[in-house]
This record gives sequence, C-alpha cells and structure tokens, in this order.
Amino acid sequence: GAVAEGVVPSMPLGADLKGKKRGSFKRSIGSFGNLRRSFPRNISKNLSLSSFRSSTSTASLSSVPEPLTSPLNQGQPGPVRASSRDDQREARNRADGYDAGNLFFGVAQAVGKKDQDRYDVRLGGDIPTDMHYFGVFDGHGTSALAADVCVDRLYEEIAAAAAAGAGDGSDTESDNSGEAETFSAGRPSLASAAPHEPFPLPDDDAIVRGFLRIDEIVHSNRRTDPRAGTCAAVLMLNQEEPANSIDECDEDDGVTKGKVAWVGDCRAFFISHNGDVNDLTLDHRVEVNEAEHQRILDADHTPRPGLLESELWRREKEKATASGDATRLRAHSFVDQRSLNGRPTGPMCVFSHTGGVSLQVTRSIGDAFAARSVIAVPDIVSFEVPKGEYARFVLGSDGVFDVMDSPDIAKFINRIPSPAKAAQKLAAHAKQKRLYAGLTADDITVMIVDINPDMRNAKKLRSVGERKALYSAA
Repeated sequence: GAVAEGVVPSMPLGADLKGKKRGSFKRSIGSFGNLRRSFPRNISKNLSLSSFRSSTSTASLSSVPEPLTSPLNQGQPGPVRASSRDDQREARNRADGYDAGNLFFGVAQAVGKKDQDRYDVRLGGDIPTDMHYFGVFDGHGTSALAADVCVDRLYEEIAAAAAAGAGDGSDTESDNSGEAETFSAGRPSLASAAPHEPFPLPDDDAIVRGFLRIDEIVHSNRRTDPRAGTCAAVLMLNQEEPANSIDECDEDDGVTKGKVAWVGDCRAFFISHNGDVNDLTLDHRVEVNEAEHQRILDADHTPRPGLLESELWRREKEKATASGDATRLRAHSFVDQRSLNGRPTGPMCVFSHTGGVSLQVTRSIGDAFAARSVIAVPDIVSFEVPKGEYARFVLGSDGVFDVMDSPDIAKFINRIPSPAKAAQKLAAHAKQKRLYAGLTADDITVMIVDINPDMRNAKKLRSVGERKALYSAA
C-alpha cells in the first residue's frame, strides 16, 4: 500500500475494486492525510488537497516557495535590496524572508487576477545613520506601470530631494517637471541592479517631492497608459543597534525614529512589545476619512480645458436630455456611487466629471484622467520606538485589509515569531477569507518587519493590547 517516492498513484481514489484489494486500498490511502504522509517530507509539507487534485491531471505539484535567504545571512557587508521581480510573475504565490541581525523582515504575495501589486525593500549600509526603506505598492487601472515606476524610482527620487534640500516647503513642485521619461509595464525591474546608495531619514518635504516626481513620470506616459495608477505605503526606519538584554537598554539611549508616507488605501501599523496596536495610516477614502471628503468638496470645480467641447460631453448631454434630468450633469469632480443598470452600487467614489473616470481613493500616484482633486501628495506620520525595544511593523495592500483590520491581523501573527512565515500565512489566510466572503480575487501583498527580535517576549504578545491611532485625522 505504500506510494513510491515522488509518484502520484495512477489508480483513482474511486476505483472499482473488489474484495480485499478494494479494502486494502482504502486503508492505505483512504484519506488524504495518509496519502500526504506517504510522500517525502520535502514534498508533503507543500502538498494541499487542491494541489493533489490538480496533480492527478497535470502530473505536477503546486506549492508556495519557501522563504529565501538574504546575502546578509552570509555576512556580506553593504546595502541589500529586495523587490518584486518579473522572473517571479508566473508564480501565483511568492514569499521572501531576510535576516539582518537586529532586523528581520518577510514579505509574501498572493496574486489575484491582475497581478499589479509590487514591493521594494532597501536596507541601510554600514553607516549607523543610514535608514531602512520598505514600500508596498497596490497598482490599479490598465496595468502595473505606476507601481513598477515606484519600485524603480521612488527611493532614488526621495534621496535626490533629500540631498538637494527641500527648501522652505513653499514650493512642492519638482525641479525636473519638464523632463519626460518613458516606461513600459513589462520592463525588467532593477532587483538585480547595482546596490543603492543609503541615506539618512529624510524630512517630510523631501518625501513629498519624491512622490510628486514619480507622479510626473507616470503622467508623462499617459499617451501609452493613461489609466495606470497606484496606491502606496512606505515605511522608513532608522537603523537599530542590536540589543541582547533589557539591562542594555537605558532610558538615556533615546529612541528609534521612523516615518510612514502613504497615498490611497495601503495601510501600515506596528505592534509594540506589550501587544498594543498602533495604526500609522488612515485610508484616503471618503467613507472613512472626513477630512479627505471635505477636501474634495472644497477642490477646484472649474471644468478641464476642452471638456465642454468634447465628444464625450456631447454624448453625456444627450443622455441627460433623454432622461429629462439635465441637472445631473457635472463638469467637475464630485463624490457619488457608481451605477449598475441605473441603480447606485458599491462604495463612494470620486468622479472626474459626469461620465468620467471614477476612483475609490482620493489620493494616488498616476491616474492622469482622474479628478484634479485626486492628488499624489502623501500624508506622513512620524513615530518613535524606545531604543532596544521589540516592535513588529505590518504593511499591506487592501487585499488584506478588506477582510481583516489591524487588531485581527495582530492576533493572527502574534504567535508566529518568524516574520517570513507570518507574512506567508497571513497572505494565504486573507486570500481564503476573500474567497469565503465572495469578494474578487484581488492581489494581496503583506510585509512584516521586526526590530530587536531578540527582545521579543512571547508572553506579552499572547493577547492584543490597546489600539491607538498615531495619524492625525484632521
């Protein structure tokens, strides 16, 4: 009754066997668990019931890749980069894990229908003042061009703005606004390019300039990809000196400083050493962010140049006249629900004008044809963690946060010490919850970062503590 190593039995589970033969077959592989245990360990740990069913027809096993190992584990000096790579696009689930001594991080992706989520990680070098950079980008529209540009250029643009100096903050326009650059959604990423140049934690003006510069680059490609856009959440952390015992962490040691910048509905939060959940972001969506709703209402309501003379507007006028409700025509941005067969449906959106482009988010990078009130200026939150104290940071796309809020996620991952395994399990869990809830197969990206993992106290993390909001809702 044993199954040969690495071979799926050719006899179907429902084979019409007689007498003892049929009974012995049932006893040997009558359950999926018995069949799974009969495989070699390195195969069976990645084997699921769904993968077995597919293997009977495809003769191949589908699996989730094991976490990868960073060059940091081999003691190689210098900055290290990791990002979503084009050579992994065929994998429906991917995971990476890295060990940087006093900083561990893991990232996992569960690809949906569009495969437009991206991530980027830049670890600091040997200089203590260098920062670590983590970014999650949730692309939308016709392609992942905007998210790809963020992976390739956002870090460099923030670094350039920080080096040049942000001035007095009165002018947030890029100095290179006239420069046009051409990107394509399928271009190779820079994951294997030369190491990046680390730099210290930038000021808020430099971060804003970097985001606006990326927005300009995406807009310069609007003729080839006018509907490309992306949400983004970027975490920047000062480097942390290793701490091996609480006695080494005096009050005079100071704090570890960090910043989170975001546009759209990607989120970030961190779990403190005692289990408290600290929300760092608030979605840029009108139904949850009253300040953003008011900003849209107060925005510029003059029609776009040429709109009133366009063929699109002529058709909208004909529709309004035929329906007898010409008052519904609006040549400026407004907030409303989308309609299906004449009935409102779904969440509130920001429309560029009647019959125009609609977005669920009020801030994004790209989206050249969206309402002018949809901007790329990020909200920025600064925070501090006591020096030497354990903290776990979580970044993710809305594919996760549509079905789980931050306390739910904290409860799920608190008992998993490894960030790589925690990210992988959380991505799979969120994908399953979306399936059971009847939601669309959205892309899911989860990034988990631990600082001072040696100071982790599992007993204090058995329950979720107080939930706090570190952002300003004003």
